[in-house]
Amino acid sequence: MRLGWVTWSDVNELIYCNRRVDDNANQLGVLGPCYRLMAGEQPKKIVSWLNAGRTDEAAPTATPWPRCSVELRGDTQGASATMVTPTTRELLEDWKPDASVGGDVYTLELSFSPEGKWMALVHVAVHLGEGERIVEISRVDIRPLPACR
Repeated sequence: MRLGWVTWSDVNELIYCNRRVDDNANQLGVLGPCYRLMAGEQPKKIVSWLNAGRTDEAAPTATPWPRCSVELRGDTQGASATMVTPTTRELLEDWKPDASVGGDVYTLELSFSPEGKWMALVHVAVHLGEGERIVEISRVDIRPLPACR
């Protein structure tokens, strides 16, 4: 299940938002704050809430290739993403959040641009609460799509 709310508005631009979810992963309230990130630029805050748009509904480990996969690991200390190909294992990210990133549990999620040019590595911090979780996207890195060898 994908925790972060992300959508590609075009080939080179990703929009992402923080959100609240209940114990069954149903969204509570409105999204926000939301940010726009163009490949190679810094994120820009666009709105404090958002109720429109279609989120990326692919699994957070989904890849555009049938013969390659991604393994995600996350816990209270950080998260990692590893691409597994028929011949190799490549570490894509090993994230150890610094003290300025709040959260109780950390994970990474991947999202691929519609035309397969970019990969977004979404850094997610989950704040655990009574009956609800606050899902905060602390950082997003847009990188060129890695090769599936």
